[in-house]
Amino acid sequence: MTPKNKPAFAKNELRKVHQVDYHRNGIGGRGFYSVSYDWADYDGVERRMLATITPNNNVSGYDEYSCRVLDIDEPHTSWRGDNLAHKIIHMIEVNK
Repeated sequence: MTPKNKPAFAKNELRKVHQVDYHRNGIGGRGFYSVSYDWADYDGVERRMLATITPNNNVSGYDEYSCRVLDIDEPHTSWRGDNLAHKIIHMIEVNK
């Protein structure tokens, strides 16, 4: 049992990746990846998350500043994607 006032999970911890998909954005638009996953936030609260990130055009890597991350159950709650981009990129690369 978790002691009172203690987080149930380690802080800032990936819990489970549910799905990684690549979406083509029309004929001439840039495609992007979407990642749904469970994450223990900075307070240790487990959240169902959705992230998107765009790969760089004609070069390897990703545009970290295009990364957007939000809580699926509380869409008004979001995080700076550029701070979480390295975790999102790792999830994509492992699940390709």
